[in-house]
Amino acid sequence: WNATALPRSSIRDDSNMIIVTTSTEDKKKSLERAKKGIKNMSANIRDLTTPEKCAAAWKFISENILSAVECFATAEERFQYSDDVIRIYERVREMSIISQVCRHVKEIRYPELQRWALRLLTLYAPGPRIAHTPKDSAIHPDNMMHKKDIARQPEVLERSVILITHPRTRPKVRAQLLQFLGAFASNDHDARVKLIQIGIVPALLKCIQRVP
Repeated sequence: WNATALPRSSIRDDSNMIIVTTSTEDKKKSLERAKKGIKNMSANIRDLTTPEKCAAAWKFISENILSAVECFATAEERFQYSDDVIRIYERVREMSIISQVCRHVKEIRYPELQRWALRLLTLYAPGPRIAHTPKDSAIHPDNMMHKKDIARQPEVLERSVILITHPRTRPKVRAQLLQFLGAFASNDHDARVKLIQIGIVPALLKCIQRVP
């Protein structure tokens, strides 16, 4: 995702991810881009027969659809555009691609495929996070619907933790792994407990020790 052309300042999002502030006009442009991306999504994921085509598909969904939500700093901001934000996550979920994306996390022979699979999961995991969502709603953050979509995939979290310190993991992939696991753990006690149980703390310590 590239926002270098936008005037920006780093702020802390309610998901604990650093994002950039954008104007109302730019938020609307991002949502319009996402709407166009949704219309074209089926065509862009029709052929997933090679690692390169899969990487391109996950990049398209990440950059043209899910990344639009990064424009919003808070749940209250997302509330103002709640219909559009909810539709983004609904459409991605309807495509039933998360299981395949999760399988690609382990494809260490194809680092670009890994990186874009992880980028997609990083954006997908937190869900819409919209203010005033009823607690009994499936998309309320407490219900972890989007995180559960990921967590139910066999060993994706375990493999992600292992890959943090794997000698063949590329630096860009490692950076995206850390962002993904951070997004998964954010504002969620059960998710953090899960990651601790599968060994994320020793993996992170080992990763830190490797930094010059």
